[in-house]
Amino acid sequence: HFSIRKQIFLGVEQSMSLEDEQVKTESSSVCSTGWFKHGHRCFTYIRTERTWAESEQYCVFQGANLASIHSTEENHFIQEMIRRQTHDFPRVWIGGQDATQERLWLWSDGSRFYYRDWKENRWNDDVCSRTLPSVCSMKL
Repeated sequence: HFSIRKQIFLGVEQSMSLEDEQVKTESSSVCSTGWFKHGHRCFTYIRTERTWAESEQYCVFQGANLASIHSTEENHFIQEMIRRQTHDFPRVWIGGQDATQERLWLWSDGSRFYYRDWKENRWNDDVCSRTLPSVCSMKL
């Protein structure tokens, strides 16, 4: 039996521009070096391209998961964090996946999948074997 598993990645239009004041990605002493605090979590951008499963495994090794997104503010924060590090808006893996059942989306960190306002960017799903950079998040 053959099935294509899909996970969510972020591909943001390059024309999108966020004001520096809108989203602050200052390192905080509560997050490790290279991680950025937002709310009750720390986030990091991982440049190395991996498959979705390899990316999740790498995040877990760091004590984290691929990032879940729960608000417009969090969405903007992650986009700005990536932009500041890459000067671009590359596609990246985050933690959404429908591998268990088509169109039944779950976050790899086990949180509820209720935020769905993806109109400002181009969140998509893709085959899990594609290699992309990723964003990890961990709870404080």
